Amino acid sequence: EDLNKIRQAIMDSVGSVDGCVVLAESIPALRRLLFKDDKGGSQHMGSSSPTMATTIEAQNRFQYVFRTFVRAIVSPRRPLVLFLDDLQWADAASLDLIQVMVTDTQTQSLLFLGCYRDNEVSDSHIFSAAVRQIQGQKIPITNIHVDNISKEDVYNLILDNLNLDDPNEAHELANVVHRKTSGTPLFVIQFLLKLVDFGALQYSFRSKSWLVSSDAVKSCSVANNAVDLIIDKILRLPNEVKAALKLVACFGSHCDGSLLCLVATGVAGEIAAVTPGGTGGEGGRASDPELMRMLEFAVHEGLMDKVGSVFRFSHDQIQLAAYSLIPEAERGGWHLRIGT
Repeated sequence: EDLNKIRQAIMDSVGSVDGCVVLAESIPALRRLLFKDDKGGSQHMGSSSPTMATTIEAQNRFQYVFRTFVRAIVSPRRPLVLFLDDLQWADAASLDLIQVMVTDTQTQSLLFLGCYRDNEVSDSHIFSAAVRQIQGQKIPITNIHVDNISKEDVYNLILDNLNLDDPNEAHELANVVHRKTSGTPLFVIQFLLKLVDFGALQYSFRSKSWLVSSDAVKSCSVANNAVDLIIDKILRLPNEVKAALKLVACFGSHCDGSLLCLVATGVAGEIAAVTPGGTGGEGGRASDPELMRMLEFAVHEGLMDKVGSVFRFSHDQIQLAAYSLIPEAERGGWHLRIGT
């Protein structure tokens, strides 16, 4: 019943079938909601999009439709919190859409949270310009600077996750981890995982807690930065998993599994050569199940996440580390063979 009310509110607000088509093409998950028939099935959207005279006109139309869509789904009873990460990479069109949304005076129950790396954003950056334009319309903005985590934060992280019986042991481990990582969150997590890989941290099923070898922790070397630490982790993975990670890295932060299977033939030599059994399948290509198994292994190792059929690197630094394993002289060939 609530979904039907939301559906009707969206359609009333957008005001036309063409507007609903624009929304459904931009947000595919809305198709089942907006084009649902009375029997619960999906209606046909139509074979073509609304005709737009110019690119500017199309952009203005989309911004209008999106603004009215947000008005329809947001209310004091149903507030919306929207979080977007890595805004330092956002393009101009995306920033324009954000500006249209957050400056709409008719939307009162929206909280927008944006995260960006201030060391990658200068005053002349398009993101900085967008922020100034939003501020120019008297929209209140709260800036929160997120620094590296403190030694006490590392201690609490260890205490919460490792269930150590001895607080002094947790403090000693936190001191070493913080000293070696400077409190960089990704660095901290990867270094703790490295301690597990090297046996400095071992889980005891008997005591249901983690056991710490202080000497092993102190002697464990650490890379100069998180990327080098992740590279070290990837290099210790099976060869076929490394090849699969390099393949995904060529697409960027994420890629659909079905597309990966489709283009894997383009890098058959790299993947099939390290696939158990030699040829890896018909035509010298890793089979689809084998490729999926490699990626699932990467998910298990915490290097990737899987949402539906999409594999996504857990952090952009992990993608950078995997991509750096492809020699620079060979990268063009990889992209050429997979069509990116």
